Amino acid sequence: MQASARQAVIHLVDIAGITSSTPADYATKNLYLWNNETCDALSAPVADWNDVSTTPTGSDKYGPYWVIPLTKESGCINVIVRDGTNKLIDSDLRVSFSDFTDRTVSVIAGNSALYDSRADAFRAAFGVALADAHWVDKTTLLWPGGENKPIVRLYYSHSSKVAADSNGEFSDKYVKLTPTTVNQQVSMRFPHLASYPAFKTAG
Repeated sequence: MQASARQAVIHLVDIAGITSSTPADYATKNLYLWNNETCDALSAPVADWNDVSTTPTGSDKYGPYWVIPLTKESGCINVIVRDGTNKLIDSDLRVSFSDFTDRTVSVIAGNSALYDSRADAFRAAFGVALADAHWVDKTTLLWPGGENKPIVRLYYSHSSKVAADSNGEFSDKYVKLTPTTVNQQVSMRFPHLASYPAFKTAG
């Protein structure tokens, strides 16, 4: 979803939803939006903190998104992403249209960074840009970026290039890995890696 004229679009990349086998419910997700002296491009700011009516415009397999009406396409908007009245991101977000000229940004819960695309947010969330994973035997991978991840996909390409498209989707082949434990033999061979989250292939 990209912003049209006099619109801004906020995507929330839902890490849990992407890895879940059941559809996510985003009914309680909402935005708190307000104008002030420095950012006043909103046409419909939220009047009260307890107003949770700015629910998602829609959602897809990557999470919910909001289409926000604007009075102008310059300046900036103030945004807080919430679940009910609880902040999903501690920091107040300021979306500057000089930084994001397409007025479309992506965010991740618990992270105050603004991303230009869902692909960038996806890489940040799932650590695709981090190459510090280690094969320690035929079926076991140790990866520090895998903490609390229910699954890991290891993408590969014969061209040695793996990249997401503008929607954050990877078309390359992948191997699915699931969490496992580090056995004593691996711990003894690689003591400096023994604390890393471990994953195993189906084989």
